[in-house]
Amino acid sequence: MKLSDNISMAFKDLNRRKKRTILTSFGITLGAILIILMVSLGLLLNQFLVSTVNSGSNTKTITINAVKANAEMPKDPKQAIQDMPDWMKKNFKRIDNEAIKKMSKINGVEGLKAYIGAQVAEIIRDGKTYYGTFGIKGYNLNYDIYFNSDVKNAETTSKDINFKPIIAGKTLQKGENNEVLVGQSLLEDLGINNPNDIVGKDITININNINGTPVKPLKMKLKVVGVMSKYMPDGNKLVMNTEDVEKIAGFMQYTNKFFKDYGYNGVTIEGKNINDLDSIVDNVKNIGYFAQSTSDKTAEINNSFNNITFVLSILGVIVIIVAGIGIVNTMIMAVHERKKSIGIMKAVGASSSEIRKIFIVQSGAIGFVGGVIGAIISCILFRIISGAIIDGLIKKGTSVQLMKFAPWWLVLATILFSVIVSVIAGIYPSSTASKLDPIEALRE
Repeated sequence: MKLSDNISMAFKDLNRRKKRTILTSFGITLGAILIILMVSLGLLLNQFLVSTVNSGSNTKTITINAVKANAEMPKDPKQAIQDMPDWMKKNFKRIDNEAIKKMSKINGVEGLKAYIGAQVAEIIRDGKTYYGTFGIKGYNLNYDIYFNSDVKNAETTSKDINFKPIIAGKTLQKGENNEVLVGQSLLEDLGINNPNDIVGKDITININNINGTPVKPLKMKLKVVGVMSKYMPDGNKLVMNTEDVEKIAGFMQYTNKFFKDYGYNGVTIEGKNINDLDSIVDNVKNIGYFAQSTSDKTAEINNSFNNITFVLSILGVIVIIVAGIGIVNTMIMAVHERKKSIGIMKAVGASSSEIRKIFIVQSGAIGFVGGVIGAIISCILFRIISGAIIDGLIKKGTSVQLMKFAPWWLVLATILFSVIVSVIAGIYPSSTASKLDPIEALRE
């Protein structure tokens, strides 16, 4: 008997018992959906995070934290969160002006941003108080506020060949205090439609509580010198010099010696060439600070999501294997129902191997049907979910290229795995069928 005859016979038999076929293949379908949908979503999220890291800081940047170079993070994420205060206390290393001066002189460094971050909840403009969460970034103006690559990335995202990082007014000037650049994304929060309307005007930062505890207010009056494009990395923040932000951060920490105690929150370095990154990282570590390049972050994300994707796929694999047990039961019933047919086939000369093939092919057909149905459903669901995510990102002005369809190799691999599990599940019932005595089978 040809393989094509076996396949034709298998599908005809499955068609005669539609309800049983649907119920048996349901487990395979569910497992296939879990594998394809969960793994595809994991790959999508991984792609989004990697794209965000690469587009947000470009591929030639290095992030330096106020942490010792030899610091080791706890391997357990939950433990890391619990131990973070003690860990930071143990591994903290202040970044001062001397340190960033050394970093700026490292061979291969194109640019450097040294910053202090803060956050406020109230801004007063024209006598009206605006509430929200307003991020603040204070930069050492002897170095960069943004890199040329930041401008190029923003130009690409905005799709504007005439893109300018400062869309109104001018940038911050060295030696000038109490001046601020307002991120374009904050204008709506401050009741402003035209960026030029706020340039040259004053805003006041008001801090009257710290972590919910009322305090004597700190009010800092600032002159708006310009508006930064929303496509820039700090386009949703207030950008100032470090001296002014030091006062705000110090007030929040109950100290008037913030910089002496804490220094810069972090430093970002841009390399001249991507090949210089490893050398720059090594030099920064020799100065004594923990440093990580964008490529390191990307590798870290990929490793994390490989583990997550593996766990998610294992769930689907378990479901398919359990469904395989159901196929064993179904095929044993099929053998019992077809004892007389098996006896007739053997009586007219069918060999044991041919009988075995019939039931193995039928088992594989159940897996194929379940796998294909699961693949179709999961592909449709993923297209809907990915489409909604992409549309949401576009509405928020985020331009990231993401996969719209489940990977073809994943779909094919899942269907193939479903068939293999089903074929294995059919070995015992097919072996039982091949060993039936034709005389006894015909008596029943």
